[in-house]
Amino acid sequence: MKSLTLLLVAVLLTACGDEGSDARALEECTGDCDFDPWVLLGDPLLPARALPGRMRLASSRTQEAASGVGNDDHNNFVRETDERIVLLDEDGPGVITRVWFTGRQPRDQDYTVMDRVRLHLAIDGVEVLGGEAGMTLEELTRGELRGFPRPWVAGRDTASNGFMVIVPMAFQESVTAWIDTPIPGVDTFFYYQIDWRELPPGTRVPAFDGVPSASDEAALSAATELWIDAGREPLSGPTVEETLTLDVGSTGTVAIASPTTLRELRFEARSLDDLRVELVVDDVAVVDDALLRWTFAAAPTLPYQSALSSYAGDAVTFRYPVPVRRDAELRISNEGEAPAELTVRVAHTANPPPLDVGQLRILCGRPESPAFGANASLLQVEGQRGHYAGQTLTLRSHLESYWDGLWALEGDHEVFADGVEVLGTGMEDYFGGAFYYRRGPFALPLAGSSGIFGDAFVEVPQYRHHLLDTMAFEESFDFTYESFQPGSVLDYCAYWYAHDPA
Repeated sequence: MKSLTLLLVAVLLTACGDEGSDARALEECTGDCDFDPWVLLGDPLLPARALPGRMRLASSRTQEAASGVGNDDHNNFVRETDERIVLLDEDGPGVITRVWFTGRQPRDQDYTVMDRVRLHLAIDGVEVLGGEAGMTLEELTRGELRGFPRPWVAGRDTASNGFMVIVPMAFQESVTAWIDTPIPGVDTFFYYQIDWRELPPGTRVPAFDGVPSASDEAALSAATELWIDAGREPLSGPTVEETLTLDVGSTGTVAIASPTTLRELRFEARSLDDLRVELVVDDVAVVDDALLRWTFAAAPTLPYQSALSSYAGDAVTFRYPVPVRRDAELRISNEGEAPAELTVRVAHTANPPPLDVGQLRILCGRPESPAFGANASLLQVEGQRGHYAGQTLTLRSHLESYWDGLWALEGDHEVFADGVEVLGTGMEDYFGGAFYYRRGPFALPLAGSSGIFGDAFVEVPQYRHHLLDTMAFEESFDFTYESFQPGSVLDYCAYWYAHDPA
């Protein structure tokens, strides 16, 4: 299957640019290029690769000014008729990269009402989910529908009361998504987010017709092996492995002295809590922080596995691609009170990085949520071209009331890429869950939360990885959350890739 993955990616890059110096980068496909999202999912460098177009988000939140907190984030739609409630109505070309829903009937606190919501999706004028009858959210996400296997889909049972689909659905001419009127139940609160990539006019895409072809299924199998199955064991290929014994206060190094792309960083030790790691690439410090913090495993994270990170208590794995033009070095410091022995394993590619990947940058911080109605900014980039690729965020609300602490999760994510605004519906919605994760922790390939901890305070670890839905920007980027609970601490690391000027 690995050879199939490489073959599929080679086909795409032949159409849209390869690694040669005279090749056209994938991001430069502006009207005369093929964009196949199923094939792209099998690209191991996808998080680092510059993609064409711009990410957009259709959501149930009403439009509002960047400042202030309205929290009018449910039951807002594109339009309503006697027969349908339209959620998305756009022209192509483009590709839906993520669909997320939740809801409840507030009178009885009934969350099961969402199981019966019937979704319709028309691509290029043809209904593709269950035909004219549509399909219930429960049917769509149970994992039994061809082309929609788990964990590429998740229901309320596996997404803590959320429904999520991350199978790509491309459209050439148009896309319309709607649900039947009326919504099941009485006065149901309905929330949704549909992430989609708007592609340059003239881009050719394989329009999704509801039934994946044999090549689509092969591509999804390859992507499953790459992003899901591979997490259960170290990657194969060129590796550098070192066992280090670090005295208190000492530092050890692991170096790679040639152009390559780091595919996997794995650290194993009896205890990883007191290790600090600086990653230096081409003389630039990518990150210098506590190991568990920037590898998606900060306390109180429980063991989990995802597409780009995993944690097993005595081992942590980081899989964001790290392109290296000249050399790279890991500097591991022991900040504990006892000697530490650990094994560091670095899997990398045999070739220099291609032209259309960026340079990884990791920014970590611990801002306090500002005054009610203001926004807390996590990642601000000015005067630089690049794309945003992911985030780990542990919300810490050390307050007298546990439920008041959870109120901090009401903060919608508001993203500004070159001034274009993306508006979310709640912090836990961005991370794939719903209603304060009351159904407990969960871990999906691209999003999750390891749970809510604390008696009189809240600590909520959350993560989100982006593959086909990385957010590109030319000059400026600002990822923010609304402040619903001033004084809450947003302990985060944000992951983005810097690109050379166009």
